[in-house]
Amino acid sequence: MKCILFVGTCNKENILLDTGKLLTYAEKNVLIIDATFRQRLTRLLPFSDPKAFFHQMDGLYIGTAVTSPEGVSHYVERIQQEGAACDFVLLQSDMPVFLDPSLYDHLVGVTKQERDMIIGNIELLRVLTSHHSKRVLTMHHIIADYTSCSIEENYIRHAYSEIPIVWEEPSWIIPFDEVDYGIHVDSQFRGKVSIRGLSKPYQKVLYDLLARLIELDKQTIKLIRKFAKRRV
Repeated sequence: MKCILFVGTCNKENILLDTGKLLTYAEKNVLIIDATFRQRLTRLLPFSDPKAFFHQMDGLYIGTAVTSPEGVSHYVERIQQEGAACDFVLLQSDMPVFLDPSLYDHLVGVTKQERDMIIGNIELLRVLTSHHSKRVLTMHHIIADYTSCSIEENYIRHAYSEIPIVWEEPSWIIPFDEVDYGIHVDSQFRGKVSIRGLSKPYQKVLYDLLARLIELDKQTIKLIRKFAKRRV
């Protein structure tokens, strides 16, 4: 089982849901964990039982209201009790208790270009690196909803420059796209994660993420692409 932390103050639920959905096409069991203060995922999707904290939706396992790493283990055990193995945990958090790099196989920083999100991310990354002050962390980097303005990738990297992190190259840049936005809004109300129709730049990021971060081979990714084109 691989556990991957997505850390950042911006909304990144769609990235986790889309990545998780693609993995289900390769018959992988994916647990998505919302361990944030806002718990946006609980309002984003039409769960059959809104008062429950553990859900199954469109082939994905989703855990909400998680306040400790032990809570993640509890949900993994629930999946195992159903006779399935949990292959991947995709976890988003801004809670200090989850910002321990030793808990994860990979770390992903997610930001947008707004000033408050960059400042908020600096605070989270300082907590993350404080657990390992004697060594430099290696992280992947996603800039979401990227648009043309004076705040470019180099500016964001410079803002992080005093934090002991080595960023994997290249960063994943997800341009803002109205079609992507519309598909994601539709998915929220349908309770289904749709990949077909998403913009080519965004899909390119998702498949590159499967290769570099999830470490799937080319044949498996080719199979996933085939399924994603057919499913609505």
